[in-house]
Amino acid sequence: ATFKPLHLIQCKATLLITGGLCSSPVDASDQLVNLLPFHLLVSRLQHQSLLRYCTLPSTHPLTHFIHHVASHHWLCTYNSPLHLLFDAFPLSPKDIETITVAHFSPSWSPSFTVQIAKDSKSAITQDTADSSDIIIYTDGSGYKNKIGASAVLYCRGRRMDSLWYQLGQDSSYIMYNAESLGLLLGAQLLSLQ
Repeated sequence: ATFKPLHLIQCKATLLITGGLCSSPVDASDQLVNLLPFHLLVSRLQHQSLLRYCTLPSTHPLTHFIHHVASHHWLCTYNSPLHLLFDAFPLSPKDIETITVAHFSPSWSPSFTVQIAKDSKSAITQDTADSSDIIIYTDGSGYKNKIGASAVLYCRGRRMDSLWYQLGQDSSYIMYNAESLGLLLGAQLLSLQ
């Protein structure tokens, strides 16, 4: 019932913005103003709001209700708008992965130094100039849809040992997992020495 008046408001707004006449095609005016057609705009807003509901933290008061509605579609006699959203979009709170973000204050500075060479020649020069007794190289990366990591230990310029591990498909793991695993492999090599 409210869809048609809102659609008419968007039509009038696009005509005012473009300076078009009443007989101007609304679809062309929407493209000129870079607006989605109204039904797609409403659908996008519905999807975004449902996605926000699905990503609520477990401490939020609505989380239990959201999980209940997501797992029990159309069991009620009178379905809520939330039931309609879950029916329209195939989202489930259980299928959404939560990635925790590392929080640091703006004044934070690391207790170690990071040196990144500008090119491969300067990297080789820095590496040969390093006189440390133990050097460990770690890397995590993706190749052919697989995610893995490796670590190599050098002691006084001689390669002593190496470890590598393949986590699995890139659909299940992200690069942060691989980089973290590379650091763990490096720590394991160091503990074995």
